[in-house]
Amino acid sequence: MTELTDRTKAHYLASGGALCPYCGEWNIEGAFCETGEGSATQKMFCSECGKSWYDIYTLTDIEEDNKL
Repeated sequence: MTELTDRTKAHYLASGGALCPYCGEWNIEGAFCETGEGSATQKMFCSECGKSWYDIYTLTDIEEDNKL
């Protein structure tokens, strides 16, 4: 597959980002996250098919740091 479709995006999201949205393999890696106001992006790579894409994260919650 050479492009993302609504169906492949939905399958990728349902897998929790564990499977390549192009070839379905598990061998994916992520680069560093770039953060902004309420969101972050991370470039992802598949070692099997060589494709790359960006995961987009949004702020959904916070929790207290009780390490003090």
